[in-house]
Amino acid sequence: MTAEPAPQHLHAPFALAGIGLAALAMAIALIHTFVGPFAPTQSIEVSIGEIAAGIRDSAQRALLGQEQPAPVARAWDIDRILRAVAPTMGVFAIVVALVGMIRKEPAKLVLCGVAFGAMAVMIQVLLYAVLLIAGVVLLIGIMQNLDSILG
Repeated sequence: MTAEPAPQHLHAPFALAGIGLAALAMAIALIHTFVGPFAPTQSIEVSIGEIAAGIRDSAQRALLGQEQPAPVARAWDIDRILRAVAPTMGVFAIVVALVGMIRKEPAKLVLCGVAFGAMAVMIQVLLYAVLLIAGVVLLIGIMQNLDSILG
């Protein structure tokens, strides 16, 4: 009597680890996107007003030949950490799944790890690209109407 061979997925530790990391990265990205932000933040009106005032002050200093203030490092909060962790884990998932490919693990499992890892990264990239474009359009509108707002 011969023993049946173990299922193929049991011999794919790297591909499965890649899928697990990618799933965790995607969960972090989606939870942070739809449930967050978790750290206290100012209202959007205050933030936009500060940005517009900073642009105006910076332009005035440049026109007058004054020195710009030194940059200040942002503090790390839970939101900034989650924004860094999700795509980093997605990249690690891709690398681990590709190690599984090198070790000739099942191609379907490797492909799932790579695809989920890429999606975890792209969720963040596409979200911030869209938000950046919307923010620039909003700031342009505010700057164009700054004269009528200030008097």
